[in-house]
Amino acid sequence: MQQLADKILQFIEHKTHTFNELALELFAYQFNHNAPYQAFCTSRGSSPKSITDWTQIPCVPTTAFKKIDLVCAPKDRSERMFVSSGTTHGLDDRSRHYVFSLDLYETSSRCSFAHHILPDTTRLPILVLFPSANELPHSSLAHMLSLCVSEFGGKGSGFFIRNGKLLADELASRLIELSTDNLPVVLLGTSFSFVHFLDHCSERSLQFALKHGSRLMDTGGFKGKSREIARDELYQLYESILGIDRPFCVNEYGMCEMSSQFYDGITGHATDSPRSFIPPPWVRTAIVHPETLDDSSIGEIGMLRHYDLANHGSVMAIQTEDLGRQTCNGFEVIGRAEGSELKGCSLLTEELLEASP
Repeated sequence: MQQLADKILQFIEHKTHTFNELALELFAYQFNHNAPYQAFCTSRGSSPKSITDWTQIPCVPTTAFKKIDLVCAPKDRSERMFVSSGTTHGLDDRSRHYVFSLDLYETSSRCSFAHHILPDTTRLPILVLFPSANELPHSSLAHMLSLCVSEFGGKGSGFFIRNGKLLADELASRLIELSTDNLPVVLLGTSFSFVHFLDHCSERSLQFALKHGSRLMDTGGFKGKSREIARDELYQLYESILGIDRPFCVNEYGMCEMSSQFYDGITGHATDSPRSFIPPPWVRTAIVHPETLDDSSIGEIGMLRHYDLANHGSVMAIQTEDLGRQTCNGFEVIGRAEGSELKGCSLLTEELLEASP
């Protein structure tokens, strides 16, 4: 188990081996050690002997993580359990992702963050509009953001949502201090948290002149929130209130069931609109038809399917419920599938449940 994890770690850090080579080796490992996944693959006529390319590896829908413990070792040996977000349902109706190599998980997160958010520097003050991992120990996002602060955060870094409350006045004061000291800053948080802070600033006629080179990363959407805002309008507010230009604003896309994240740009680099999420070298993404799950053509809207080598201790091949389209260098996220569009995922989940021992 550790030997394969080390090989994947080397690939992430030094691009050793090839993706297909490691994907096939990882599939064989997961087939042999993840009993529900093995039963699912066998029922579909798939095994390490029959598969020669990563595109042939059977995918597990994200909903399956709510129903079954998809693990390659006893779950009490895991180093961390991450649970999907949501407050309307109990733990039993939320995805559970057990991580057996936290070093692998964190290396994946650290390398992507550094490449996209800090391509020109190594350490800046990082202000986070999200709770820390101490408050949300089962949140993969809280863990990732806390990791970024510990690895890359300079003096003055901190978290500005505590005990469920956005400390907007404290955050504004910190931004004023950094502006006065002429220091660039990194702002990280969910899109909705930023909207909440921007509303707070608008109501008080607050504007900041953050030093050039300041940057921002937001993540998540507005589903179930009281207010929704268009992405272009959000960029305009980032510029007019915070003083951060669009090329220095990057959107992150990730999920509890994966160990890697995607970003739609590199800070400071001008990008076309709509932006594309570019998979890191240790991840592949495919677009499939919502109902048939057959491959879609470039430009055709379908459901996103990710193959993540960093998902070492669970399942590397993930079928999401997110709609998107392939671009020349990555993919664009359109939204979430609904109704009949989820037919393919529903059938996959039924197959896995029926095949599970």
